[in-house]
Amino acid sequence: MGEQLDALESDPVLLTFARAALAEIDQEIEQRQTSGLDEYWQGLKAISDQGHAALRKAESAPMRWRPISELADRYHQPLLLASPVLIDGDKNPLGIADGFWQDDEGWVVADWCMCHDTFHRRVLAEHDVTHFCIPNGPWSGDDLAAFEMDAAARLSAEGGA
Repeated sequence: MGEQLDALESDPVLLTFARAALAEIDQEIEQRQTSGLDEYWQGLKAISDQGHAALRKAESAPMRWRPISELADRYHQPLLLASPVLIDGDKNPLGIADGFWQDDEGWVVADWCMCHDTFHRRVLAEHDVTHFCIPNGPWSGDDLAAFEMDAAARLSAEGGA
C-alpha cells in the first residue's frame, strides 16, 4: 500500500481517477443500501473507506507542488506560490513566495526587498502563478493548541498583548 500511496501522491492523473472512482463506488453503496433489496454492500464499503483514507493522505502530503489549475479553493491559506515572475538570481532563484488570493487584485505575495531588508507586498496577475503548495507545519490538532497556548503565555509574561 505504501508504494501505491507514493504513486498516488506524485501523479495528479491518478488523484483525479481515484476521486472519480470513489464517487462511483460511494454511489453504488448508497444505491445498494437504499434499494429495498438485501444487497451485499459491506465489501464495497471497506474498499471505499480504504480508498478515501489513502486519498486524504495523498491530498495532504506535505510540500507537494501542484499546478495552480488544481487549486480547489483559492482562498485557502497559507499557500506557497511559484511564479517565473518571482525568479531573481540574488534573492529568489526558485521563484517561490508566501502568498494569497485577493479579489480585484490577484495573487498577493511577500517579496523580499534587498534595499530595505524587509518583505514588501507584491501583486501578481492571475496567469503569473503556475504552481502552489499547501505547507504543513510541524503542529496540528492538540499539538497546535498547546503551542498556541504556550506562545500566548510567553507573550503575556513578556508584557505583550
